[in-house]
Amino acid sequence: MIRFFTTIIFSLIPFFSFAEQIETQIFADTITVERDGVLRAEGNILVQYGDNKIRAQALKFNQKTKKIKFIGIKDLHDGNAISLSATEAVISSDLSEGIIKAANLLIDNSIQIQTGAVRLKDGKISSASEISRVTSCEECKGKEPNWYLSASSAKRDNENSNIIYKDVTVRVKGLPIAYIPYLRMPDPSVKRARGFLVPEAVLTSNLASGLKLPYFIPLGLSSDLLITPYFSSKTKTLEYRYRKKFINGDLAVTGAFSDDDLASNDLRYFSKLIGNLDLSYGIGLNFNVGKVGDSSYLGDYVYSEDSEFNSEITLKKTIVEKHQFFDGDLSYLRENEQDNSLDEYYSLSGSYIKDISPLNLPGKLRLSTNLNSSVNVNDDNSFSRPPSSAQVGINYNQQNSLGSLRLSHQFYGQYNSFVNSADAGTTNEEFSFQYGGSTLISLPLHAREKGKLVVLKPKFLLSVNDQENDILGNYFIGTEELNWGNIFSGKKIRSLTETETGLSISIGVEKQVYWENGRHLEVSFAASKIDNLTYTPSQNLGIEARDLNYLGKFSFREKNAFTFSSDVLLSSKGHLLQSDFKGDYSHKNLNLGLNYETIDQANDTRLSEDLRTLDLISGYTISDDFQVNVGGRYDLNNRKMATTSFGLIFDLGSWEYNFTQEYLKQDSEKFSMSAIFEDECTRLTFSFENRYQDIGSSEPVKSLMFRVQLKPFANVVFSQGGDQITF
Repeated sequence: MIRFFTTIIFSLIPFFSFAEQIETQIFADTITVERDGVLRAEGNILVQYGDNKIRAQALKFNQKTKKIKFIGIKDLHDGNAISLSATEAVISSDLSEGIIKAANLLIDNSIQIQTGAVRLKDGKISSASEISRVTSCEECKGKEPNWYLSASSAKRDNENSNIIYKDVTVRVKGLPIAYIPYLRMPDPSVKRARGFLVPEAVLTSNLASGLKLPYFIPLGLSSDLLITPYFSSKTKTLEYRYRKKFINGDLAVTGAFSDDDLASNDLRYFSKLIGNLDLSYGIGLNFNVGKVGDSSYLGDYVYSEDSEFNSEITLKKTIVEKHQFFDGDLSYLRENEQDNSLDEYYSLSGSYIKDISPLNLPGKLRLSTNLNSSVNVNDDNSFSRPPSSAQVGINYNQQNSLGSLRLSHQFYGQYNSFVNSADAGTTNEEFSFQYGGSTLISLPLHAREKGKLVVLKPKFLLSVNDQENDILGNYFIGTEELNWGNIFSGKKIRSLTETETGLSISIGVEKQVYWENGRHLEVSFAASKIDNLTYTPSQNLGIEARDLNYLGKFSFREKNAFTFSSDVLLSSKGHLLQSDFKGDYSHKNLNLGLNYETIDQANDTRLSEDLRTLDLISGYTISDDFQVNVGGRYDLNNRKMATTSFGLIFDLGSWEYNFTQEYLKQDSEKFSMSAIFEDECTRLTFSFENRYQDIGSSEPVKSLMFRVQLKPFANVVFSQGGDQITF
C-alpha cells in the first residue's frame, strides 16, 4: 500500500523543470507591467510551456527576485496523467525551485491527494508535508472517504533513490487502523527496487501460525530473485524464485527448503525449472523439470495437489506456409507416478504436408508424411519400444458443379509402418497399405415461401476402400462410432491399422427452415452401410459390416425463449444405441435447462450397466437483486439423485451474497458462502468453503477467507483452511 503511495506522490515527474529558453506563453484578460519591473496578470490566466499548462486566477512575476507567484491555481497539467490545483505557489523564474501550498493532486483521474505543501528542488518534487489524504474514491468529494492514507511528511533521498516517510497512518471511515512511524521505500523513478514486499500471514492446522516475509532483489534489467522466509512454531522454511528474461526466451526457478516437525527427514525440499528458448533455425526448446524430496511435502505446504513432479524437455520446430506445413518435436519425459513402471520416455514425432496444384489435372493434390516413435527406459533400467508408426500418403480432391448438382471426388493412398509391441508382444516391424476413393453428390434446393426460407439438401456418398496386410495387436484401434462428422466421409475408420473394405454407401437428407420472426428448424436423417471391416467393432457404436445404421438429428429454436435438440443413433433393427435430448426454456425471469442422455455400457468399460441420466439446470430471478439456482443429475436406472446443488444470490446495497450447497449421492460434497462489498474505491470479500471429499493426498478442506482491496493500491488477503490459511 505504501509502495503505491510512494508512486503517487513522487511520480510527479519534473513538470516544473523546463528551462527559460523554452518559449512560455501567457494568456490573460489583463496583463500590466509596473515601473518596478513587476508583471501582473489577472483573469482567466493560462500559462503554457510545452505540454504543461497552468490555469490560475492571477500571477505576479518579480524580475528582481526572479520569483513567480501564482494565486488560485485552478488546474495544472503535466501533459500526461497528473493534474494539480492549489491556493498559491511561489516558484523561481527558471521554474526549478519553489513551494506549492494547499495542493490537491489528481493522478489518472482516480487518485486524489491532499497535501499542505509541496517543495520543488532542481525541477523535481523533493518533499511533501502535511499529507492529509490519499484516496481513490470518486464519490467522496465533500464527505469522508471510506478509507485514506495520511503522513506528516515525505522526503526524497536522491542519492540512494529512496523516499523516507514519517508518521504514516491508514484510516477507514476516519478511524486509524494502522500506524508506521518511519518508513523507507524505493523512489518511484526506480522501476525495480530491492526491498520487502507485502508480508503474508499463514495459519495452518499442521504448521500452526506463521509469517512469510518476501524480499525482492533485482539482478540487472532482465532478472530478479525473490526470497521468502517462512517462520512458524513448527517449521522454518525458505522459499525462492529466480527469473531470467532472454532475448530469445525466459526461464524461472522456484523451490523451497523446510525443517519441520511433520517428517523425520532432516531437510525437506522441492525445486522446479520452467522455461523456453528460441534456438537457431526456428527450433524451440521447452522444459519443465522438477524434483521433490518426499511425496508428502507438496501437499503439506499446499505447493501442489500432486505428490511428485513430472519432468519434460522438448525440442520443437513448426513451419506454416501457404502450401506446406511441418511440425516436429523430440521429447524426453520422466514420470514418478505410483504404480507406474515407466520411468523415462523418449519420443520423436513429426508431420509434413505439401499441397500441389497439378498443371494437367483439376483439383488439389496433397502429399503427407507422419512419424511417431519412442523408447521407454523402465524403472529397472531396461529398455522397451512402445507402439510406433510411420506413414507416407497421397490425397487427391476435386470438386465440380453441374447447375445445382455438386460433386466431390476424393482418392487416397497411404503406406504405413508399425511396431505394435503393446498387444502383439513383439517388436517386429509390420507394413500395410490403405487406399480408396469416394464420390459425394449433393443437391441443395432453396424455396422461399411466405415468411420463411426452406433449404433441402439430399446427399449420397459412394466409397470404395481396401487394405493390404493385417496388423497384429489392437493398440492403434480407436473407438470409432457413426456420427454426423463421418457418415459422409469417404473413410469412416480413422485407425492407422484398420479400415473399412469394399463398397460403402451413405444416403441422407437435411432440411432447414428459417422464419422471418427468428425461428429456426433443422431436421436431418441419414443411413450408412459398410460392406466389410478389417476388425470387429462394438455393435453399439453404429459401425457394423453389411448392416444399415441410422442417424437422426432434430433441433428447433425460438427467437429468444425456447430451444430443443436431439441426436439419435439406431441399429439396422431399430434398436436405440445412443441418444441425447437437450432443451432450454426462458420466460421472463425463469431459465430452465434439461438434458437426457443414455450411454451403453459397451461403450464405456467403467460402467457396470447402461447409464441413463437426466440433468436439470434452473434459475429464477425474483428481482434484479435476487436469484435462486437449482440443479442436479438424476439416475434413472437407480431412481436416485446422483448430484444436487442449490444456490442463492442476492444484493443488499453495495453488498452481494452468494450461498451454494452441493451433494454427491445425497451426501454433502461442498458448501460455500460469500459476501462481497464493492464501491468505487473499496472491495471487501468474505468467503467460507467446506469441501468434504479428499483432494489429492490432503484431507478434506475447510477454508475461510477475508480479502480487502483498496483500489487501486493493493490487496490484503486473510484466509483460513483446514490445511492452509493465507492472509
